[in-house]
Amino acid sequence: MISASNVWMQHGVGNNLKTMNFNQLYSKLGQWLCTALPGFHAFTGCDYNPALFRKGNKRPFHVLMASREYQEAFEKLADLKANRYENVLKQIEQFVCRFYSLKKINEVNGARFTLFQNTYNFKNTSDYFRFTKKKFDGSSLPPCRAELKKHLLRAAYISNIRRNALKKIATELIIFIEQWMVESRWTPRNDENAGPEADVDVTDEGDKLGEDAEASLNDIEDDDNDLSDDRENESLDEF
Repeated sequence: MISASNVWMQHGVGNNLKTMNFNQLYSKLGQWLCTALPGFHAFTGCDYNPALFRKGNKRPFHVLMASREYQEAFEKLADLKANRYENVLKQIEQFVCRFYSLKKINEVNGARFTLFQNTYNFKNTSDYFRFTKKKFDGSSLPPCRAELKKHLLRAAYISNIRRNALKKIATELIIFIEQWMVESRWTPRNDENAGPEADVDVTDEGDKLGEDAEASLNDIEDDDNDLSDDRENESLDEF
């Protein structure tokens, strides 16, 4: 907290203009919750990071207030390094599962399967005939782990800038180190054993096919010319 007697902020417009005392807010919420707010705000949705579909801030904030573990996780988010995100990611996964009302599941991939199964799980064989009447919105599922990881890294970068906004250098995080490198490629290569010989040169293959087709047409034309010459010779022989 900034060492000052009082820190105030005005918000709202017109008749709804209000003044907020940050010192009182800090005293009421406590140090742990206040230090977690920059990371929490960046993760649950801000101007630079999307929110989870149909999930606002109210339900996640109540989950955050009830757990010191999640508060510590979001506090670490602002100082997250590239080689230390796995432990925080596990805690954030649990946090996401909790505000999706899943108390016994700690992984988002398992949470996605459970929520989907709850909709299409049949108690008996007769339920199968009502299968087409059920509708499921896939966007209502929590993000998968791979997507959550990218969302978390972006939230870490945003919260790091906001937390260090008063410093000369707002953030020392390098986006290329934080797995935000842009690569020009067709598809990601997951097979480490695949070498250059496994690549297919579409241009060369296309040229080869074109040459073969042209050669075939030339052969057909030559055959037609030979046939015409033979017919002319036969006609001359008759005379």
